[in-house]
Amino acid sequence: MKKFTFLILLLMIIVVKSQVTCGTPQNGIVQGFRDINNTNYSNTPICINVQFHIVRDSNGSGGVSNAFVDQIVNLLNSKFNQHNIYIRNAGVDYINNSNFYNTNDSYFSSIVATNNNPNAINFYLVNSCSNWAGRAEQIVSRNLVIVNSYAQTGVSAHELGHCINLWHTFHGSPAEPSSGSCAEAINGSNCNSCGDYVCDTPADANVGATQGYNPDLTNIMSYSPPANLDHFTSLQGVRMRDALDGSPVLQQVKSNLCGGITGESIICPNISSTFSISNPNNYQVFWSVNSNLSVVGTPTNSSIVVKSATSTTSGMGVITATINGSTFNYQVWVGKPNIEVQLNSNSNYVDIDLISGEGNNITLQGINSTTWTKTASTNNGQAGGSGFSGFGHGPNLYWTVTLKITASNSCGTTEITRVITPAPPGPCNETLKLTKISKNNYEAIIIDPCSGSNTTSTSKQINTDNPITAELINMSGVRVAIFNKNKFDLNKYNKGYYIIVVTKNSKKIVQKILIE
Repeated sequence: MKKFTFLILLLMIIVVKSQVTCGTPQNGIVQGFRDINNTNYSNTPICINVQFHIVRDSNGSGGVSNAFVDQIVNLLNSKFNQHNIYIRNAGVDYINNSNFYNTNDSYFSSIVATNNNPNAINFYLVNSCSNWAGRAEQIVSRNLVIVNSYAQTGVSAHELGHCINLWHTFHGSPAEPSSGSCAEAINGSNCNSCGDYVCDTPADANVGATQGYNPDLTNIMSYSPPANLDHFTSLQGVRMRDALDGSPVLQQVKSNLCGGITGESIICPNISSTFSISNPNNYQVFWSVNSNLSVVGTPTNSSIVVKSATSTTSGMGVITATINGSTFNYQVWVGKPNIEVQLNSNSNYVDIDLISGEGNNITLQGINSTTWTKTASTNNGQAGGSGFSGFGHGPNLYWTVTLKITASNSCGTTEITRVITPAPPGPCNETLKLTKISKNNYEAIIIDPCSGSNTTSTSKQINTDNPITAELINMSGVRVAIFNKNKFDLNKYNKGYYIIVVTKNSKKIVQKILIE
């Protein structure tokens, strides 16, 4: 047991030391600026001003160089440009203050009040902080502070993501409880209202790929080693653009000085479209397009004319312009909609989501109407939908509904027919589970998918003739208590995080819990 406890403690220490250390408050008001299923999604480039403040010692020594700042801007653009968000360096100034240079969280408010530019996101660069690697003032805000050694890693994009309305991927889980928040279900069924409020980031509880979770630990808003923080998802991009379009706090940071490609959001077959780029100095522009587009004529240093690659092309077109060392990408939908369904089954109920058939953001397809028609069913199955969402149900696990779904945009209508049915029951193997029944009260139960009937999964209490053993371990690796029953009242123990190890026969679960 001592060896097992030591390994748990060692693993926790390694994970904590290698993860992002974020100081951004996670208990703010959840703000949504548009229904993410709204089809009126704008693909217009958004430019934001970022003012850099280099903090130095009181005697003017230390701090980073302007070239260092330029590399930060390049890094940020490499993460945000694919979502048509462009970062503009609005200027660099210097703050000479030893308390800010090697700082702690108590100075945060004073730091971000210094030389603050009301028309930019203010990016302060400090030498060290005893509390965190980076912190945004709050989720949706104009101010952030980054430690220099983390500034050229994914931590900069992580904190800027907080400023533009992104939450941690594990928000609401036991690893980050917050008033009014909730953990995202492993199957994502509550993704719009829980977790990070984004449906194309997998459920995450900051426990890695354990306990049934399979998080994307390269997502910029996850907790992973800074070098692993690689990308935002399509719907995280939509959420950021919505905040930049709708948040009063962020309106003043937007600029029209970044350039970027402008043009139509949809190209229909046999129709040529012109896309332009601002280039007042007439720099040479290198244009390229992906396989869904073809170039018409010869591009210039200010524009390119393109059309669909074929008369049946249906997919995302990408136009790229490289000008004076900066690369701009523009996404344009080509042709009729390309749709598919994604099913999330929960017992005899099924949530149905209309998604892009090629894996990108369906809101970019310019869909202006959908229809959902039930054409057949078995075992009294029922299903239907509207917009991008549908729902199916039946009296047991063995019903089906055949749905004909159409989606239309300005280029035409696409029709698909799909059979909707709940997921088959799993094998009849009992599994051990720890469940929270009330504040600081937990119960170990057996999940028996075949108990009772074939209509739903049920649970049963553990047979007292074959009891369990449970150990409560604090975050220093010290065993605090041992239980030989299946219900645990933890109210008498100190508040904080613990590890609980539950064992019954050959089954064992190790779970991180919070005593409130």
